[in-house]
Amino acid sequence: MENYNKKHLLAITVLMYTAFFLLTIYVLLNKKNGIDTYIESCFYKSNDSVKHLFKIIDKFISPMTIVSTSAIISFILFIKNYFCSKTRKEIENIFFVFENVFFALVINFIFKNLIKRIRPNNSEGFSYPSGHAMLVVSLLFSIYYIIIQSTKNRKIAYIYLLSSFAFSLFIGFTRIYLEKHYLTDVLGGYVLGYSVTLTFILFKRSKNIL
Repeated sequence: MENYNKKHLLAITVLMYTAFFLLTIYVLLNKKNGIDTYIESCFYKSNDSVKHLFKIIDKFISPMTIVSTSAIISFILFIKNYFCSKTRKEIENIFFVFENVFFALVINFIFKNLIKRIRPNNSEGFSYPSGHAMLVVSLLFSIYYIIIQSTKNRKIAYIYLLSSFAFSLFIGFTRIYLEKHYLTDVLGGYVLGYSVTLTFILFKRSKNIL
């Protein structure tokens, strides 16, 4: 991504928002569609012990936990870089992670209350797009962007990227398995989270911050 210019990033961002828009239209027109129904039926008689394990994991990985983690990461990096005599621009870059995740949280709240899709298990709150999926992607991808901006070791960056991709898929799977979300909720969260992060990168670059 570091080799992409603003035009490339803008094109990818527009493509991602278009994908989210089309998926949202599909969800609005087919709130109980065949894809979601089929995936939901696959987990209808899921293993109770596995579900119990995922519920424990789910308690630790909540939207507020993700936002708090981004704030802690930003604070630690700020302290580290502040005492290493970094430039003001470099110190400002540190808050990119928290700003991006917090903005994603706000966007997610807005869309959930606009779409108002009921969760598969009829639990509290709305389901589209998945907040867990969206915030995890926003957090992990923004950290990845900071990594590739600050290190020449591409091996570390790629290992982190693959690990983040696997972890994001795992979080999405647990949300579907626990019947908190439909597949399209999770996909919408992934796409919108990535879109928001790209938007933030473009905004920062336009201000010559990143």
